[in-house]
Amino acid sequence: MRLSGLRIWMRGSSFFFRHAIALLPILPLLWTPFLSDLLHSILIRNEVRGRPLSPAHPAGEALRLLPAFVRVLQPDGTLRKLDGNPR
Repeated sequence: MRLSGLRIWMRGSSFFFRHAIALLPILPLLWTPFLSDLLHSILIRNEVRGRPLSPAHPAGEALRLLPAFVRVLQPDGTLRKLDGNPR
C-alpha cells in the first residue's frame, strides 16, 4: 500500500474518533450496507467543505438518495432500481 493510501485511511479513522459522540445517533446507519456508503461520503464532503457536523442532515440526505443508489439484480441477470423501474 502506498503511503498516500495509508494517510487517507488514517484521516478517515481520525474523523470518526474525533466525532464519535456526535455520530452516536446515526451509528446503526453507519453499518447498514449501501446507506453507510452514502453517509460516509456525505459526512466527509461536509467535513471537507467546513460545514458543521450535524448527523440529522446527512442521514436525511442519504435516505433521500438511497433509492437512486441501490439496484437489485433480477433472476434473469438484469438490474432494476428499488422503485421498480427497470434500468
